[in-house]
Amino acid sequence: TGVAGLMFFTKSPAMTDRAILWLSGAVAVAACANMVVSTSILFRRVRLRRRVMFPAGCFKFCAFTYADTVMLWCYAAIDRVFVLAMFGKAELGVYALLFEVARVIPFAVQQLGHLLLATFSKLLGSDAEEALIRSYRKVCRLTIAFYAAVSVTLVLFSRPIAAIFDSAGNCRYADHHGYLLALAVVMNMDSLRTINGMTLMAYERMPAVFVSKVLQNIVQFSVTFALVVWWPMGVYGVIIGKGAGHLVSAVALIVATARVRQKQRLLPPVFYMLGQVVVCSAAGAAFAFEDRGVGASALGVVGSWVILWVGGRFTVDDVRSMIPWRRERTP
Repeated sequence: TGVAGLMFFTKSPAMTDRAILWLSGAVAVAACANMVVSTSILFRRVRLRRRVMFPAGCFKFCAFTYADTVMLWCYAAIDRVFVLAMFGKAELGVYALLFEVARVIPFAVQQLGHLLLATFSKLLGSDAEEALIRSYRKVCRLTIAFYAAVSVTLVLFSRPIAAIFDSAGNCRYADHHGYLLALAVVMNMDSLRTINGMTLMAYERMPAVFVSKVLQNIVQFSVTFALVVWWPMGVYGVIIGKGAGHLVSAVALIVATARVRQKQRLLPPVFYMLGQVVVCSAAGAAFAFEDRGVGASALGVVGSWVILWVGGRFTVDDVRSMIPWRRERTP
């Protein structure tokens, strides 16, 4: 895939003639290589019985997982469909590009989702639920801080970041930097999505994850339709609708995760609200002082990071614990 991507950006003649063939072929080869390697590792570590045994609830879990994936695709497409239908391809191009920039916020944590699921499932299977609770709370703090720190940076530097994509004599992206600013706020609302979703899956509460996505789709579509068709607010109406969907989904996941255990409920830390306040305050300041300089933006980012550091009660040891080569290895 990397080779095909390099050929694309260097405008290789092969990519110019058959770009889709090269890209799809590279993805297929990478997928096959991944399957061969992962299967060989699996067979070395797991002894397969002659009779294939499916655990109780396996097919129900798989069905809800697939349905959850469909719901994810739906809420990821609702906003783009509305922008295309109501405002045209040009506006969709601007919105989609700035949205992809905003996706940097959740991207890193989402990549750790399967690792969290495997870790929490192993802890549950080993009757180490107390360790799971401690891990959940620590990961929540780190995730909230990461989301808020990156969101604040995109909010206060939204115009310079959007201007990177402007071509000569074309300032469309910089003029629409407000899209990136608002999308950063929306992404930060759902900072606990991955950790709560993986926790519920570890406890085999997949229906709760699915219901949160259904509610998100219903709310997002309804609010977007109202703000775009009945009360025209332009693309900002689409972003507000997306934010409403994210908010409802976040609340649903928090409530479902809290109900997993009767004692020592898995509740989000108070720091979660601080992260929302910091990002929303930065967004308000960015709207109010749109003509601020780079120095003022940098000062605002540093000040916000300090508030997050103090409010989250982070220490140098917290940072060191995230560096792989600084961890103590246990036999």
